[in-house]
Amino acid sequence: MRLSGSRLAAMNEPVDIELIKGRQWAEDMRRLAAGEVTPEQLQRENAIVQSATDILHVDFSPKGTRELWARIIQDIERD
Repeated sequence: MRLSGSRLAAMNEPVDIELIKGRQWAEDMRRLAAGEVTPEQLQRENAIVQSATDILHVDFSPKGTRELWARIIQDIERD
């Protein structure tokens, strides 16, 4: 069954998330065994946070002074 004007087929049955996880795990193990990826690469691929740049420093101090904006700009330029 296709939706009007859509390239995606409508789903008639629920998705088995555990089945998908199992298939992904099996593919990961195959890639490891074949030497396609290292354990470290696989861990990075499967990480929720891909890198330290995904974690933003949030400054909750009062804002608006020249000194504060200078510090914020320096922090951004340093990173």
